Amino acid sequence: HRLLGDRGVVRRAKESCGDGGKVHPGGTVLVRGASASIMTSLSKELHLTIGGVGVRPSVETMRVKPRKVALYNSWVASMDEGWTRWLLEQFEFDFVNVSDAEIRAGALRNRFDVIVFPSQSRNAIVEGHRKGTLPPQFVGGLSPAGVRNIKSFVEEGGTLVTLNTACLFAVSELGLPVNDVLKDVRPPGRREPPKKEPPKFACPGSLLTMTFDNGHPVAYGMPEEAPAMFNRSPAFGTHPTFENKAPVVVAKYPDKDLLRSGYLLGERYLKNKASVVEVPLGQGRVILLGFGVQNRAQPHATFKLLFNSIYYGSSE
Repeated sequence: HRLLGDRGVVRRAKESCGDGGKVHPGGTVLVRGASASIMTSLSKELHLTIGGVGVRPSVETMRVKPRKVALYNSWVASMDEGWTRWLLEQFEFDFVNVSDAEIRAGALRNRFDVIVFPSQSRNAIVEGHRKGTLPPQFVGGLSPAGVRNIKSFVEEGGTLVTLNTACLFAVSELGLPVNDVLKDVRPPGRREPPKKEPPKFACPGSLLTMTFDNGHPVAYGMPEEAPAMFNRSPAFGTHPTFENKAPVVVAKYPDKDLLRSGYLLGERYLKNKASVVEVPLGQGRVILLGFGVQNRAQPHATFKLLFNSIYYGSSE
């Protein structure tokens, strides 16, 4: 972020590249035009491994440019929004909060390139506070008009990034060719009536194994397998489309030995199901990050999925 702008040209390699016997993985950050003193200073201050290359790598790249990023902030208070905002601030992202009223007003593509929705239920996002419970300016949520504006934002070339339970908002409201495979088996939520039969699936907050396609821009820098935070999360099945814009699975649960730490009932419902999906929509994309990639700003190993998603939506 400090290099973006007039201090250098920042690009990311789309595939692995070699230099002097070293192999750099896809997603490696390539900087051109910054002085050696700046790079040395950044290396020392931020504890980064920065090295020079003899020649410019002959590999396809995408340029990372300063773009306009928004973080959705509902009037229904969301702890995850606070943690996400804090995390983006700590890593020096340039972003603004966007409210229900601003989204209902429309023209989002003129203002933003990427909109991030923190983990929150579909009802909290769309319905918001009930009329009569608060002053008028604080009730109503996105409303159908706001949902239409979000869809238009994506179709016009924007990137929508949804975190954990907010993915279900995108799946249900934007008509994505994706389904929540846990819909009929997970325990009821805190405000939902209890079911008569015992739950078939439960994972209230555990570390589960996931596998990653680290050749995809959203998973750049991830190992092929890593633990991740499942916290009342969805899991996805994907469906083909007629427009040759099928969803792309970026991460999924393996077919065995999912539990790393915590509690898991009904492992079979997760086996080989997707946890991170890129869904093309019009000229843009929806990125479903279907677990706690930044849960309470603690799982550093998966922060890069959120960061990569933002870079991906603001790259050329």
